[in-house]
Formats: sequence, structure tokens, C-alpha cells
Amino acid sequence: LTRVEEGLGSELVLIHQILRLHLGSFSAVRPQPDHITLTLTWPELSSEEGLKAVLTSRAYEVSTELATVGLALIRVPAGRKAEAFCRELKAHLFRSSDAAYALPERGQVALVLDDCKPGDAPGILKRLEKALGFPIRSSSAHCPEDAQDPAQLIEIAQTRMDRGSDY
Repeated sequence: LTRVEEGLGSELVLIHQILRLHLGSFSAVRPQPDHITLTLTWPELSSEEGLKAVLTSRAYEVSTELATVGLALIRVPAGRKAEAFCRELKAHLFRSSDAAYALPERGQVALVLDDCKPGDAPGILKRLEKALGFPIRSSSAHCPEDAQDPAQLIEIAQTRMDRGSDY
């Protein structure tokens, strides 16, 4: 949002609409008479509906390109909070395009892994186990190989976890 001349009105309306749709907020501080600092804040995604929205976006990208996306569900260890475990996992993700989402109502954390082929998921999850220092209970599903619908991807990964077959 860099301008040579005054006039950020339409851009700020767009930002406001995005923040409103995503339950975000913004604040403004005027540290100097000719400067304003805006802070944009979005809540952390922590619901299955939010996860479906992310997967829908990524599945669309996969359908229009030669790419894949993996969904890994990881059971939150006993005695831990989903949000805290999610932050711990995020710290160990290797690629900036990969993301972790707490699903407290499920007792799980979901990883959305860009360009992750089915054969890549076991190695990524083993690397996370090693970084965490304890075994994790996990499963995965892949778009487009397993499904393109987000709800189906979540169901497939959950069924694999319930059956005890991780991949």
C-alpha cells in the first residue's frame, strides 16, 4: 500500500472488508504528526470450518496446476492444549508454505502441506517426531490423489487414524 500521493481510501475499505469477514481487527497509532501506524490482527484459525476453507483454497490451486497438497491430522498428546501443541509443531515446520491449525474440538492439529506427495508425508511426520522428542499419532490424506473435497480429505485422514493405518 505505497502511494506517492494521498489517497488510501479504497484500499482501506478492502482491508476492512477482509478483516470483517475473518473476524479480524485493526488499530491505528499516530507516533508522529505525519505518520500513522496501522496494526492488522486476525484470529488464529482453530475450527474445522476454517480448515475446510483453507483446504478449498489449496485444492483449487492443485486443480489448476500440476501440484499436490497433503493434510496430516496429529492427535494432541494427553495433558496438552491443542493451541500450544500447534505452536510447537509450527516451530518445526520446514517450509514457509506449510501451515498448522489447532482443532481443539477434535483434540487434533491439522497440517496443510503444500507440494506434498503421499510418499513424502511419512518422512515429514517422522522428522516432526524427532524434533519433538516423542512419538506422535498421525494420519494423512492427499489432494488430488485421495480426494479434492476438503470434507472428504478430513474424513479420509480421520478414518486412517481411527484404523491405526497412518497413511
